[in-house]
Amino acid sequence: MQVLQCHESLHCCIRCQAAEYAQAKPTAGERVRWLLGKLKSDEVHKTKHVHKFVHNVESVFASLPRQIEWRSFLEHDLPLLNLPTEVLEIAVFSTSQVNPF
Repeated sequence: MQVLQCHESLHCCIRCQAAEYAQAKPTAGERVRWLLGKLKSDEVHKTKHVHKFVHNVESVFASLPRQIEWRSFLEHDLPLLNLPTEVLEIAVFSTSQVNPF
């Protein structure tokens, strides 16, 4: 599932580079949500509180097999990680079993 891959890639890429990110929230999911939310807020309010992360975020999303914008990921995909673990496991298993041919 691309949501999980993107979430993990983003977290790993950024956590090593900034203490501010590592201390922002207690879990990886909350830190990714916090960072992308701050980036969105910076865009809306024309500020640069977390602009040092923009390049890293964009490079993670550019490296994905299926292109997606971080804004779209924040709004549409990241909330899926709030689903119960059992539902996520079924979703990952069922999408891996799909044969388009």
